[in-house]
Amino acid sequence: MYFPYLRGKQFELIALRELNSFIKNKNLISPIIEPVKTSTGSLEKTLESLKGQDFNFNLVINPSVGDLTGKKGIKSIIDLIGSLLGDYKNFQPAIIISEKSKIDDLQDSIVSNKLVNLCLVLTTE
Repeated sequence: MYFPYLRGKQFELIALRELNSFIKNKNLISPIIEPVKTSTGSLEKTLESLKGQDFNFNLVINPSVGDLTGKKGIKSIIDLIGSLLGDYKNFQPAIIISEKSKIDDLQDSIVSNKLVNLCLVLTTE
């Protein structure tokens, strides 16, 4: 399985939307998408496109860069997952873990939002 890491910028999201229709086996490639902007229009279009093609992907709930860092960002992304993805099961919430991570906060977010089947992204930042 291949896990390309995308920072969720506009052109990366457009490329992902355009390429997903060319990929035959939607479970061999599972992009990790780290949202970086509070304006989520392009991200929402991409997630809807991936969902429509039954494409497997990972969505970072605790971005390390951009406008969505911190607890507010986590809540915003989890709300987006709830409203946009609903019962869609072919994705994994992803969590970035580095030496800067506040594990207690991450654990609280996981438990309080009943997140399962997590993707862990280990970094050395």
